[in-house]
Amino acid sequence: MKSKIFKTPFFNLTILALLALPVLSFLYVSLDFPSLQLSRDLKKTKLTKLVTSSEPVEKESLFEFALSETFSSERLKSLATKHAREFQSNTPFPHIVIDNFVDPTLLKLVEREVLKKNYEKKCAALGNKVGITKEDTTKLHCFYNEFKVRGGNVFERNEYKKLAVYSEDYFGALTRFLFLLFKSSTFTTFLEDISGIDNVIPDPHFRGSGLHSTAPHGFLRVHADFNRYERYKLDRRINVFLFLNSEWKERWGGALELWPRNMSTCERKIQPIFNRLVIFRTTDFSYHGYTDPLTSPFPRRSMAMYYYTNGRPDDEKVDKGDHSHSTLWQEVPCKMQGLESLGPKCSNKFKFKY
Repeated sequence: MKSKIFKTPFFNLTILALLALPVLSFLYVSLDFPSLQLSRDLKKTKLTKLVTSSEPVEKESLFEFALSETFSSERLKSLATKHAREFQSNTPFPHIVIDNFVDPTLLKLVEREVLKKNYEKKCAALGNKVGITKEDTTKLHCFYNEFKVRGGNVFERNEYKKLAVYSEDYFGALTRFLFLLFKSSTFTTFLEDISGIDNVIPDPHFRGSGLHSTAPHGFLRVHADFNRYERYKLDRRINVFLFLNSEWKERWGGALELWPRNMSTCERKIQPIFNRLVIFRTTDFSYHGYTDPLTSPFPRRSMAMYYYTNGRPDDEKVDKGDHSHSTLWQEVPCKMQGLESLGPKCSNKFKFKY
C-alpha cells in the first residue's frame, strides 16, 4: 500500500512544490514585484484617507514613510545635487524653493495638529500685552500689539499679529517628530551640500524659530535676522521655512519677499503654499519679510528652523568685527501686493508706512 501512495501523481506534485518553495520565496523577496509596490501604495492610501477623518493614525507607518521617502540620505543627496548650483546663483541672495518636500500625508496631519492647538486664540486673548506671556514664559511669544508706546510717543510696529511657538512641550506629537527630522544629521548634511557651508549646527533650543503664525491683518516688516547665538557663540548662517497653508490664495498677500542689500526693489516673491520648503543663506543683509497686512480668512503658518556655524566670512557682515546685533529692520519703497511690487516700477518715489 505504501509503495502505491509514493508513486501517485499527487505525491510527486507535493514533493516538487516543497522543493520549489525556497526558490520562489527567494525570487519574491529579491525581485521588485509590482504586488509589493501595490501593497505599499494601498497602505499609504489608507493613511491618506485618515487625514480627513478623526480616526487614530498608525504613527509607526507615518514615521516609516517620512524616513524612507522624505528624509532618506539618497533622496536628500539627489536634491542637493540637483539644486546646489541654482541655490548659489539665485538673487538677491542664495536661496532655493522646493515644492512637495515632505510626505503630504504626514504634513497634512501636522497641519491639523497646529489648527487644533489654536495658538492664535491664546495670543488674541492677551489683549495689548507685548512679548512673552506670564503664563507661557518658555512656550509662546506674541506680537499682537498694533503699536509700541515709548515716552508718550507712538511707534509703528515692525510685526503685528504674529506669534512664535518655541517649546517642544507645546507642539503636537507629529509636529515635534517633524522638527526632529529637520534637526537630524541627515538633513543638516543636506543643508551643507546644497549651500556649500561646512560644519552646520542645528539649533537645539528653538531660539526665535519653531512654529510661526501671522493672523489676518498681520504683517512682518522686511529685515535681516539677528546674527549671533550668544549662548554658544555661534553665527547664524541658514534659514529654513516649511509652509503649512492649504489652499492659500495669492491675492491674500503673505508672500515671502526677498530684497537686495540696497533695498531698491523686491527681487522675488515666494507664495507660502502648503508643503513648500524655502532655504536661504542668512547674512547681515539677506532682507526678507511680508510687508502688506494679510487679507486671508485664516492665519499664515510655517515651521521655521535656523542653523549656525562657528564663525562666518566677512562678506556676510555689516562690519568685519564679531559684533552681535538684533533684527535689522528696513523700510520698503512701495506696497507689495500689486503687480508693481516687482521690478523697476517699485521705486523710491514713496515709502509704505506700516
